[in-house]
Amino acid sequence: MSQQSSIEPKPGMTMESNIGFVLKVAIASGVLSAAIKYLGPYLSIPPTSAIAGICVVLPTLVLLAVFARRLYFQRHTPNQSE
Repeated sequence: MSQQSSIEPKPGMTMESNIGFVLKVAIASGVLSAAIKYLGPYLSIPPTSAIAGICVVLPTLVLLAVFARRLYFQRHTPNQSE
């Protein structure tokens, strides 16, 4: 029995497209970081522990909602291959 390697790329995925994606994420991260650093002081958000907690927990909750929605539609969409 031969096992298929789990390292093989998905069809259509090339090293160039992966590098492009990584560069896009790095640039977006840098822009967001600069915006927070330089534009953040202009926002009138009080420095409270509740605000800090919201900033820490909110990204996790957003991703939870996105993945839950994807899972819901993945399970409740009829299989097209049948």
